[in-house]
Amino acid sequence: MNKTESHNSLWHDKATDITRVEVVSVRSMSSERAAERIPFSLGIYQSFPTLIHGDAILTHDVNVTVLQECVVQAISRMNMEKIETTLSVADRSGYFLGETRFEVRIAEGSNFRRLSSHMKRRIIEYLRTRGGFSTFDYSLTIRYRIKDDMRHSLHCDKYIVRNLFLEDQMEIQLVHEKGIRRLNPDEVITMLVKRINCELGKGNERQLKIEKMRAV
Repeated sequence: MNKTESHNSLWHDKATDITRVEVVSVRSMSSERAAERIPFSLGIYQSFPTLIHGDAILTHDVNVTVLQECVVQAISRMNMEKIETTLSVADRSGYFLGETRFEVRIAEGSNFRRLSSHMKRRIIEYLRTRGGFSTFDYSLTIRYRIKDDMRHSLHCDKYIVRNLFLEDQMEIQLVHEKGIRRLNPDEVITMLVKRINCELGKGNERQLKIEKMRAV
């Protein structure tokens, strides 16, 4: 290789390295800008009620960001999920085959927004760039339907859920906003903990443990 070819080769290598650095920088800046566009009110309900119908203190030995991602994964899997169950009806005796369906909406200031795939990406992006939430609120609507020819819809239950995160503890607070409590607050908390633990188990992480639970 002559000097000119050697010089051109070195210049090409340097140019390639510079391009790689620029690509990484652009990706990093794009990620940071995406995080900057996410409002600070994401995951916080400004009008969270003071009357709590259920709460639980849980201990954990997991990185908080990992735990929060598992919470998001758990409620995302629940969203629009349907489960077969038996239901009672006020004006009919006995129990009937039906289904329970969950709808999750994420708090953002004074509103709750649908947990779409786009919303999920926004939350995960926020966790990975900002280091997580201290408070994370969402609504959980539980809809019930009888599986007969008429497919009767029954009154739904609506809960507002608040997760508070500390280094080795997590608290779940539950507010029952409407409905007749076909699923009671303690049952909802137990269900949420079970689903979060399922996600933790997929990553071989230690499970949450319920230290205290109260429901009214």
